[in-house]
Amino acid sequence: MPESGSSFGKWVGGILGTIITGLVLWWLTGPMTPFVHKNTSNGNNDVGTSAQDGATSTQNQKGNNQTNPVPEEKILVEASSDPYTVIAGEQASINVLAYTGDKNPLENAHVEIGAGGGFFSLSGNHVELGTTNNKGIFKTYWKAPDPAASGYVMGVTVSKDGFINGKTEVTVQVTNH
Repeated sequence: MPESGSSFGKWVGGILGTIITGLVLWWLTGPMTPFVHKNTSNGNNDVGTSAQDGATSTQNQKGNNQTNPVPEEKILVEASSDPYTVIAGEQASINVLAYTGDKNPLENAHVEIGAGGGFFSLSGNHVELGTTNNKGIFKTYWKAPDPAASGYVMGVTVSKDGFINGKTEVTVQVTNH
């Protein structure tokens, strides 16, 4: 009987070894692959897909039918306040210019400006959404709170399909009465 117990132990050990090996191989090549082979450049964990700010490359599990990434151009953004300093309760014009690397204006690009205080006169919100005109310009008006902090930094993001988002900041200084 001891010999059959020993054979049984070897048999169970062999089965467990096979199961563990199979699970490890499945884990490395199967549905868990995104968690093993992460694409750390952008946090996208889809199998066979990599992306960089919207450019994608796909391939099937066997590595066939690969499509190279589509190069995208980054949007260049400039933003300014006119005037640079306002009195609490008054407003400043916020001007955004979006263009490409070859200095061409970017028409119909989506603009988002976020302010930590005050509000935009056109929407009445602390976040303003809009679109650039044919000269790549978007203009809005921001009203400073009263009383106000000494300055407000607003984040500006410009996006358009086929381009890498452009970002900048604009600062408005505020003096209290």
